Amino acid sequence: MNDFDGVGALVTGGAGGIGAATAALLRARGAQVAVLDLNTDGAPDGVHAVRCDITDPTEVDRAVGVAVGLLGSLDVLVNNAGIGAVGDIAGNGDAEWALYSASKGAVHALSGPPGTAPLSSVAAS
Repeated sequence: MNDFDGVGALVTGGAGGIGAATAALLRARGAQVAVLDLNTDGAPDGVHAVRCDITDPTEVDRAVGVAVGLLGSLDVLVNNAGIGAVGDIAGNGDAEWALYSASKGAVHALSGPPGTAPLSSVAAS
């Protein structure tokens, strides 16, 4: 099935777990895929792997630029990277929330209307 032909997709946390499975599925369905991850060793075959620490906005901007250059366009963003946090989610301040949003660094690069797919898991590694 090639229903994603011509689509550029970026998956944060895409070298392991849910992110790697998502990246592999997008690739199998025809998308050009780049993954951002601290350790890119587990990136699926056929995707562009870009090392990135999503807690560093400057590094996110650099990595998104590299990924868009490799993909040619950015049409899909899967915001999957997980960062452990302590405490009640309702008590987190803006700085804590910023750590979860690599999508903020990539939204400006989307080729169409902004849209992201945020994922979460209680078993983030």
